[in-house]
Amino acid sequence: MQQIYGFVVNIGMSHSTRNKDLPEKRRRAIELALAGAKRGQICKELDLVPSTAWRWIKEYKESGDAVFDKRLGRPSRLSEEDIGKIVDRLTLGPEANGYDTALWTLSRIADVIRDTTGIQYNPNYVAVLMHGLGWSCQKPERRARERNEEAIAGWVAGTWPELKKSL
Repeated sequence: MQQIYGFVVNIGMSHSTRNKDLPEKRRRAIELALAGAKRGQICKELDLVPSTAWRWIKEYKESGDAVFDKRLGRPSRLSEEDIGKIVDRLTLGPEANGYDTALWTLSRIADVIRDTTGIQYNPNYVAVLMHGLGWSCQKPERRARERNEEAIAGWVAGTWPELKKSL
């Protein structure tokens, strides 16, 4: 794990973990339907709405076992090549991408995605993309630019013990 400009990068993390049990639910719904289970029983056992369960069963009847290899959800508008280009630009940092401060914001990342690929994402959705890539938002530590670490260390070592004794 590595921190890069306000985001923590965990390379190798799987894509979104939401609905990670859907492929297993789909498989189980089809098994139940083939075994003769009633509509209500399948939906209740798997906590599904009827339209979803029956769509899965219909797809299985049309495609067979190929339905289990089908990716769930809407296809990404970004190709693997696009994602690689975006990550390369993000790892350079905000300042290398023309920003005044060394802090990534969702709006800035959305701008990088638009400039790199021509695809416009709402900044609110950029967080989902970043989490899918294994990056997480980090709040930077707030410290004054004028902070003098040597003076602070001297105060902690010399003045603070004396003050502490008098309390």
